[in-house]
Amino acid sequence: MRHRDYWLWSGSASVALCAALLSVAGVLYATKAHFSFWANGFTISAYATIFIALLCFIGAIRELAFPFAAKDPPRQRIRLARPQQNEARMHFVTHDAMHLHDPREGARKLEAERVFTSETPKELVAAFKGHTSAQRQILVEYIHQWIRVSGTLNDVGEWTDSHSRVTFRDSSVVMIFKDKNVFDHLLSILRAGDRITVVGQIERIDSIAVQISDCEIESFHG
Repeated sequence: MRHRDYWLWSGSASVALCAALLSVAGVLYATKAHFSFWANGFTISAYATIFIALLCFIGAIRELAFPFAAKDPPRQRIRLARPQQNEARMHFVTHDAMHLHDPREGARKLEAERVFTSETPKELVAAFKGHTSAQRQILVEYIHQWIRVSGTLNDVGEWTDSHSRVTFRDSSVVMIFKDKNVFDHLLSILRAGDRITVVGQIERIDSIAVQISDCEIESFHG
């Protein structure tokens, strides 16, 4: 029980006792001759109890410590832990909207829906250089497969009628972005030297680079 409750309970009890004393005084005044209602012991005691009741209500209003009550248990302070500030990463699940996602979740979805090659752009270019024109037909199986590439941004080309051409400092891959929304809100503000991870579909392999299209930015680090 709180101190305020003790004060209220004591004040209410004092008011009830005052009413009882005045009732007794009233009965005696009505039944006994020469009985003084205002100067008898019951009424005087009622004066004291009503005064005590007033003091109790004042103590409750001011929330003073009740002299005969046990101490209130200490209130526990609840502290909310601040969330850790993890590095934000951009992920584009569709070509129409940009979302923030756990990169592992995005990777799982891509792996489930698309066929990814385990080869790197450098390996594909080296395979192209190391085979004759007839033997290069084996590389056709990689066309339209998906590939995930990471590198240091070299350049973001201007938006043409349909796409922007993006390259890494390592020139073994050329990335074609066809989403104007992605270009306006992200590509156009990236700087040379930023580290990005891109997912795209292999469109062409030659002796210079692998060209991937329908590219999506999976993550970036400024």
